[in-house]
Amino acid sequence: NSVNRLFYKYHTPKEGTIISALKACTRLISLNNKNDTTQLVPINRIEGDLSKYWIETPECPSYTVSEVLEVASYIFESLDPSRKTIPICNAYIRVFGSAKRIDLAFAFFNQMRRSNSRRPNVYTYKALISCCVDALDLESAYAVIEDSTKLVLQDAKDTSNWFYHARNLGLGMIVAKCLAISYLIISRDLDLLEPLGGIEIDKIAIAGIGIGTILCARVAMLRLFEPQMETPRQTHDLYSASISHNEFLKMSSQEIRNYMYSYLIFRLLFKSHFNEALVV
Repeated sequence: NSVNRLFYKYHTPKEGTIISALKACTRLISLNNKNDTTQLVPINRIEGDLSKYWIETPECPSYTVSEVLEVASYIFESLDPSRKTIPICNAYIRVFGSAKRIDLAFAFFNQMRRSNSRRPNVYTYKALISCCVDALDLESAYAVIEDSTKLVLQDAKDTSNWFYHARNLGLGMIVAKCLAISYLIISRDLDLLEPLGGIEIDKIAIAGIGIGTILCARVAMLRLFEPQMETPRQTHDLYSASISHNEFLKMSSQEIRNYMYSYLIFRLLFKSHFNEALVV
């Protein structure tokens, strides 16, 4: 009832209240499983009116994990497809993790990968890592980390390369035009156009622009497949939420891998799985 009241707080549920309702489901499952005593304290940054629901939660709940999963599923499926944003999907994945249903988490993740409108981001992979920690499935966590490295680098390539290569191609065409005009001026000054047998000046200009464009396009294509420069970056604070998705897109593959493994260790320590953290 508390979750439903939060979900229907507004006539049209907002993203923040939807995420809070899904976090409530995650919290209720954790309380039921008794596998995370730290969650008894409302440390998650959620709406203030949600904190009193934790206090009112009975010490020995009468609900089952399946019932809470049904509530979470109803909340998500009742949303319009346009309102199923990536943050909401990430919160939905964490519900499966708290229930140790890693199979459902990966099934939903695969649906996101096939979707054009809800592509997984870095926080999706962090949610999957949390699910693997809840289920103590380190092999799946390792696979998630390697997959996240590939996806983030591909996203960075897709979102940035097209702009820079289009810019280089445009600048190349301008330079080619300037070279063609300069050639015409020099040819006219040196009286080199007479031996051309009546070839029009416009054709010379078009040829110059075409040659310059081809050369610049060749350079742009070579840079397209050139390995990205990897520059060291400052160490990130795993305990803060200040890292943006754009910052991840600027990381090298090794930096992303190091961060994800550090996050995995952090989650294992947070869950008091010290032996597994030492293994990682």
